Amino acid sequence: CIRDSYRRGMVRFIEERTSTIGIFFVKKSNNMLRMIMDTRIANCFFVDPGYTQLPTAGAWRHCYTPEDGTLSLAQVDVDNCFHRMRFDEWCGIPEYFALPPVTAGELGLQEVAGKAVTPDTLVYPLVASLPMGWTWSLYLAQSANSRRMREHPSLAGCAELSDRGRAVVLPRVKGAHYTYVD
Repeated sequence: CIRDSYRRGMVRFIEERTSTIGIFFVKKSNNMLRMIMDTRIANCFFVDPGYTQLPTAGAWRHCYTPEDGTLSLAQVDVDNCFHRMRFDEWCGIPEYFALPPVTAGELGLQEVAGKAVTPDTLVYPLVASLPMGWTWSLYLAQSANSRRMREHPSLAGCAELSDRGRAVVLPRVKGAHYTYVD
């Protein structure tokens, strides 16, 4: 599992870590498994993020069309959203999300972070993407995806909906959208 995660760029390795996390899985509605990271200890090192405003389907109640108007809806799902958002190696945050150690020999590693290691050297796999369970993951994913939507050229002139937003009358605006990360 760790070797496969390494090949897919989901982990990298270090010899020292700030904290260690655990992993568990929950069944999704499609019977696939969702990996959740037990980041309770790591969360203690961070201040709480700001409030994350997630819209619900109720946000669409703010859209109105003239009686003879039409309303077209579309939905896009960014699968594995949290795993697609990667930490830069220089930021230092992944050191808080180390998995239990393995030996370099188990993985065939001869070098870690530019330093030669022996087969019996303990190395810690670091999570390379936003860990589900970290208090900042939802905030960062929602903020980044909302910004991408607002800045996308095809949505120029479109209103961004929220549950507590103002009414949007179509076709006065080009359209409307909202972003919801899951």
